[in-house]
Amino acid sequence: MKIMEAIKARFTLDTSDVTNGMKRATDDVTKGSKKMGTSMSSVARKIGLAGAGMTAMALAAKGLSVLSSFESSMAEVSTIVDESTVNMAALSDEILTLSQNVPQSADDLGAGLYQVFSSGVTDAKDATMLLEVAARAATAGLTTTYKAVDATTTILNAYNLEAKDAADINDVLFETVKQGKINYDDLASGIGEVATPAALAGISIETLGAAIATMTKAGISSSETMVSLNSLIMKMISPSTGAAKAAKKLG
Repeated sequence: MKIMEAIKARFTLDTSDVTNGMKRATDDVTKGSKKMGTSMSSVARKIGLAGAGMTAMALAAKGLSVLSSFESSMAEVSTIVDESTVNMAALSDEILTLSQNVPQSADDLGAGLYQVFSSGVTDAKDATMLLEVAARAATAGLTTTYKAVDATTTILNAYNLEAKDAADINDVLFETVKQGKINYDDLASGIGEVATPAALAGISIETLGAAIATMTKAGISSSETMVSLNSLIMKMISPSTGAAKAAKKLG
């Protein structure tokens, strides 16, 4: 398959770069050790070469494991996209490139990409743009790309927004973290409980974020905050008979 050949070629190139780097480092150490005498040079050279060999073997094994996992992730992605419009080989190459630009593994990015497409995104360009925003948010928020994608797409769908709004959404999430007493990981995990009800009630994501920040800052746990807000908002959407009558009397 072309996609697998492209991925393997990319990983082979990366492994070659590491091996060449290790060889140069070993040569430099060997040259330096000669100044300390023939005996010491011999010992250092043997230790250095053995260490380089073990490191190269470990890197190769890790590379094969990552490759296999990434292949599986992309194979899953291929089952939910229209391959007549999405070039899987090119998409895989983009994800591998992204993994070199953000501190998230190709496997984690692949899992996040699946979540992006399963949320309803169909355009590959929009998908990779959203994935990059989520990956950078995950890095800053000390969580996984998958979880950041899940939080972002949940809000986008709840408020009927587009992929291009992903960065703005995460700006609101990080401002919520800054103003409240909650971390990004907990916020990302719980936002799905309140995003859709809030959108249905006409509550903006900014207002929702402010409510979460205020409640957590007051000492209410993140999980209790989400449960309480969900209950409050649902009552606003579907008020009790008594509350509805009282509201009607007040006009």
